[in-house]
Amino acid sequence: MCDEITYILKCNSHILEKYIEENEGKTASDEGCVDGFEAYCEINDKVVGGLFLDEVFVYVNNKNKINYAIEDKIFSITTLNNNYLLLGYLTSTNRIYLMDKSYNLISYSFPASFVNYQMAILKKDFNEANKIIKEIPESYYDKITKFLEKFEYYDVCYKIVKNQNQK
Repeated sequence: MCDEITYILKCNSHILEKYIEENEGKTASDEGCVDGFEAYCEINDKVVGGLFLDEVFVYVNNKNKINYAIEDKIFSITTLNNNYLLLGYLTSTNRIYLMDKSYNLISYSFPASFVNYQMAILKKDFNEANKIIKEIPESYYDKITKFLEKFEYYDVCYKIVKNQNQK
């Protein structure tokens, strides 16, 4: 995390393990193992707190917005009316939990199935997306269709859209 940008790095474990083996007992260099990590995603935002849910990074920025990153795509969940710290995610309730300095606890719905569906679509794994869609709450279907329209997957959107006017 830097002042105005956050980098999500991907670890190249094979290179990192080899570096550790080769440099065991030696004085560490200032550079370290540069090739052990590669930039996976850049978030042009001041991140004040975040967490990973598998491959998805959920974070709160300095403008009190809850966002999440799937690969290099950023999506917004909501804007908060106060400064909250991200506490965690509870899979049993599919909710993100946050707390302010006065210990007020709030939560937001964030179904893992919805995010996994988005990830499958962005990876163009339509077979996986078709399996996941059955798990997504119907209240999220409007969000799904807007997501599909944004990335111009109109044929997929047409199959699942419930609103006849939109169809």
